[in-house]
Amino acid sequence: LGDLAGKHIPNHMAEYLTEIINPSKDTIAKQLVANFKFFKVVMNPATHARNIVSNKLLNYWKLGMNPLDPRVIAGEVEAVREIAKGTGKWTELARPFGYNLDTFASAEMKNLLESPEASAWGKTQGLWSKTKKTLGNIYQAEENQSKLSAFILNSKKGLAPEKAWKAAESATFNYAQVTPFVRKLRESLFGFPFITFTVKSTPVVAETLYKAPHRVGVIG
Repeated sequence: LGDLAGKHIPNHMAEYLTEIINPSKDTIAKQLVANFKFFKVVMNPATHARNIVSNKLLNYWKLGMNPLDPRVIAGEVEAVREIAKGTGKWTELARPFGYNLDTFASAEMKNLLESPEASAWGKTQGLWSKTKKTLGNIYQAEENQSKLSAFILNSKKGLAPEKAWKAAESATFNYAQVTPFVRKLRESLFGFPFITFTVKSTPVVAETLYKAPHRVGVIG
């Protein structure tokens, strides 16, 4: 438990941590869910395309980042450049707040595929292993680009780094911040494998329809 070892924490937090730490005994179910998600998302070109479009929409709806705005385009180009290099001014500023750790790929795919319960793919070597890693990194980069571009734009507006990152995650979600119940649902064979997106995006859609319906209407 690291720094928490031997320390008192509230009961509800203890239950939350126990839920995360204890491995599921339903190994076959977890393998099926992990592999289904991997092929449905990472191995599906159409999903990559939809992911890019939905991320742009969410940034526009929540943060007002019009995809046609030159300032937004400049931020996106900067984000792509830093992601391609693997580092940069904005990347290093955002890293302490969760950059590259809280995307769908890192919070759901990698945790599932690399867990002992889904080890069918975990230690595979050779071409398949490289393909899986490459495509997974591409999907993760798509979300990183969306968050980083929002972070860059908000930072340039004068927001402190932490606030700028929180703003970015209010649009393109932190997939690690879910309740134990949602975590169980997204990993269960009889649950909802993509429930996190629904849980996180529905409030954004509702808020946009109420506060800025023109951002939805303009698409039509």
